[in-house]
Amino acid sequence: MENAMMSKLPGYSSNGSIHLITNNLIGFTAQQGSQSSSFTAGDIGRMYDVPVISVNGLDIHSIYQAVVMAIEWRTRYQEDIIIDLQCYRLHGHNQHDEPRFTNPVMYRSVDELVPLQDRMVEELLADEILPENFVKTVVEEQNTELS
Repeated sequence: MENAMMSKLPGYSSNGSIHLITNNLIGFTAQQGSQSSSFTAGDIGRMYDVPVISVNGLDIHSIYQAVVMAIEWRTRYQEDIIIDLQCYRLHGHNQHDEPRFTNPVMYRSVDELVPLQDRMVEELLADEILPENFVKTVVEEQNTELS
């Protein structure tokens, strides 16, 4: 956020930046409202008169629209903009943290979610945008590379 703080000073302009906040409940052991004096992580932008687009991290189409809006804003006005991606941590904050213990109600809901990449693959296959053998090949290649 340093460039946002200085972006309106003469000689320090970057002609706008797109800031992406991955708001993944880093302090989820504390309930909303008891971990910060602001409502969301993106509220920092309001201090510097920077627009904030809050977007559901589980909706790939909304993410895409937010990115397009941010690019159009930055191109047109040459000013900063923030995308505040609202999501969650699947496995907790670190190896000592078990979110199903610290936030059991929320993580009952999280455990029922179909992962975003699986939902996107299902949609692309159903709309016949990608052939099934292509998806299988990519998944196998990625699993091989990561193992």
